[in-house]
Amino acid sequence: MGAGRDQPLVAVTGAAGAIGSKVVEQLVARDAAVLALDVDAGALGALEADGVDIETCDTSDLDSLGDACRAAQQRRGPLRAFFSNAGVQGPTKPVREVTEQDLLETYRVNVTGVFAGTRVAIELMTEHGGGGRILNMASGSGLRGTAGLSVYVSSKHAVVGLSRCAALEVASEGIAVNALCPGCIDTPMMHAVAEGLGEDESSIVATIPAGRYADVDEIAETAAWLLLDAPVYLTGATVPVDGGWAAG
Repeated sequence: MGAGRDQPLVAVTGAAGAIGSKVVEQLVARDAAVLALDVDAGALGALEADGVDIETCDTSDLDSLGDACRAAQQRRGPLRAFFSNAGVQGPTKPVREVTEQDLLETYRVNVTGVFAGTRVAIELMTEHGGGGRILNMASGSGLRGTAGLSVYVSSKHAVVGLSRCAALEVASEGIAVNALCPGCIDTPMMHAVAEGLGEDESSIVATIPAGRYADVDEIAETAAWLLLDAPVYLTGATVPVDGGWAAG
């Protein structure tokens, strides 16, 4: 069935990336209409399909993001779910070497972008009478520390905190806000992190009870469920998808 105004509209930022593109696929397979947002216009083109609107957008810019979502609503109907997925790795260096510019560049995407998405989603959902689901991409690194990754780790802790505060504010309006906290995923970003930290990936895998990295599809399936099917009563949660890593 082609997506239209009778299908739920879900916005996904960072849609052209390894995880975002898989989430778009999962949402379309569940008959949702998708607004796919990314700064990479070329990569976004690969997502063109029935039920998918693509929009090149700096998702850390509140006005640009709001305009893109409002335009999509005119075509597809009210926004029902929002996935703030855009993120960057940031530098791998000790705190004593981190610069203000390191923080600003990483936080602009990982924190300001999530704030913008959360605020826009709440505004649009409440305009249509409330109800909806907001999912913010945090990380297992938002639940604990890692030496050499202070910029990335602190940005993901901020996402967890923002998600919890927003959840408290809008639960009475039927809007769920959760933070997705994946562990190590088999993506270029994870391989780059391991290289930047100078760690052998087999030693990282050894810390995961499941004995392997997550497949991107496992993260995408979880995200799609949280965006479309999870009970709205599930809110304010940090949802680990990490092969048991956070349990230890």
